[in-house]
Amino acid sequence: ALSTSLICLFTAGYPYYVYYLPFLAGPYLLFMFIPRLRKVYFGIPIPNWVRFFSIAAVSTLTALLICAPYLFQMSRTITQTAGRSGDDFAHATMYPFDFQDTVESLVYPPAARPEGWFYFGALGIIVIALYLVHRQKEVTDTNDPILRERRSWVVKAALLAWLVFISYISYGEQSYLFLLFYKILPEFSALRGWGRLSITLLPGLALLLAFALADFESRLTETPNPKRRIHPSEWIPLVFFALAGFSYQIFALSRAVTDEYWDIYFIPRVAYLTQTI
Repeated sequence: ALSTSLICLFTAGYPYYVYYLPFLAGPYLLFMFIPRLRKVYFGIPIPNWVRFFSIAAVSTLTALLICAPYLFQMSRTITQTAGRSGDDFAHATMYPFDFQDTVESLVYPPAARPEGWFYFGALGIIVIALYLVHRQKEVTDTNDPILRERRSWVVKAALLAWLVFISYISYGEQSYLFLLFYKILPEFSALRGWGRLSITLLPGLALLLAFALADFESRLTETPNPKRRIHPSEWIPLVFFALAGFSYQIFALSRAVTDEYWDIYFIPRVAYLTQTI
């Protein structure tokens, strides 16, 4: 299965995905080496490291051997393309993406650059916020140790650090990590539109949303404790995120705040379809 997945990735027709692979697989490998995170994320208390590395090595080598001719010819084509040879800072920082684009992608994507869109709805954001502020000690009537661990600050911090790490790289010249990788990683400087790296956020966001939904379900089914009072930290962040997101949506919509791509491509097409209908 791993070999098939890698073959599909290597031959997807978009060479950037090949380079994104270390940023996608790196956090998974890191979490595998941390026992507490490995148990929660993968359900593996004690892994068989020999089997794990053997399967990974054989699968990767098989995929590389099958795709080697394609990857070699694609690499030659890229090096002969203008601006793709590397060491061109202006080329590498084209199509900038920044923190504002990240926020707008979460709450109002028409205002963000489309290279880094990862919008998945306001409801998902609110459920995730509820999960993040739900403290581990608030678990009272459950015998599920995994559920308790998911609510620990270590698990939440690791997921958030993953998302912040990827997002920060995508900020291009505004990111010290980007500037570091530009100098030390081979072929890093040959790529551009680093906002597209946001696609590697999807597994982390999906895992965070899955944990949040499971946590929300447990809150609905667990036996309420009449002696427990609702702490302000449980509802103030939710109100803040909801009001902040809704306020920005109203502001951006009323001021017609949009990205240039939205104005160039989307609005004319909508007008054309409207006239056609």
